[in-house]
Amino acid sequence: MKLAQIIGQDEPIHILSQALRHDKLAHAYLFCGPDGVGKKTSALALAQALNCHKQTGDACLECPACRKIEQGQNPDVHLTEPDGQYIKIETIRRLQQEVSYKAFEGRVKVYIIDQAESLTPQAANCLLKTLEEPPSNSLIILISAKPYNLLPTVISRCQRLTFKQLSVENMERILKERGFSGEQRRIMAFFCQGSLGQALQLDIEPLLAERAQLMETLMSRLPLPGEELLDWAQQLAKDRQRVERLLRWLVLWYRDMLILLRAGGQIELLNEDKRAELTRQAVCFSVPEIQQKILIIERTQNHLKRNINAQLALEVMFMDLNSGYRKRNNYEAAA
Repeated sequence: MKLAQIIGQDEPIHILSQALRHDKLAHAYLFCGPDGVGKKTSALALAQALNCHKQTGDACLECPACRKIEQGQNPDVHLTEPDGQYIKIETIRRLQQEVSYKAFEGRVKVYIIDQAESLTPQAANCLLKTLEEPPSNSLIILISAKPYNLLPTVISRCQRLTFKQLSVENMERILKERGFSGEQRRIMAFFCQGSLGQALQLDIEPLLAERAQLMETLMSRLPLPGEELLDWAQQLAKDRQRVERLLRWLVLWYRDMLILLRAGGQIELLNEDKRAELTRQAVCFSVPEIQQKILIIERTQNHLKRNINAQLALEVMFMDLNSGYRKRNNYEAAA
């Protein structure tokens, strides 16, 4: 892919393109930002632009060098990834040895270290030697969604470029080009929170089926009796991935309620097929109250990331979400 074809990352791509044009690339970069927003794609596009035979400031995608990089077969472009949980010192020692050699075919040897936060302390310290005295014909690109886990000394020796979450509009644009339908694009864009990589890994049909089940058995039936909520918490706690998906659906449910309160029928909802039920529930709350429910869900997401007891966290969340609803026979009449 050309640098110019990368969508939604205007600032880092502009910086790289300008550096290419003026031959002022740094010797090492740190591409940081959420997973799935184009960091690795941009690193490979930069490698293509550097080694493209036409040397126009971007890749041509047609010359042998561009095609080999696209296929992962160019001997001057190396991708390093964790072996298991970590990138070990032996891997970095091999990289150091290879860096000292001249390029086989291209102008610049490019070393891309993905998930750089996985470097062991020994590997990171070993890499420092290369970052401090890099060969003139090499470029090192570290990619990380968790740069705070990198050694400060490693970060300080790289030029840092931040990649942002993709907007919903950009996500839908890309997904449209990949052949997804309107409903699929909208749900994937919101559900994956700006991560194209995550969206492309989704098995969309089972996800939509799961959404339908959650709508029918949980969201459309709020408020629920306490014993049902406790049963939900107990069942869900056994499947961490399902919990994570449920929490995302809940956030999107209350997001639709906010839209109804603020814009009424002027904006299409993510859960458009449940507009009537959302309207019935929305009249129970003020905007600040719905915002508070979203904060409750986000708090639960953070608790689960910190490995707090999942069942307990879900029980507390469900009870908090359940509060504030009027009796169902009162708000059903408001639709």
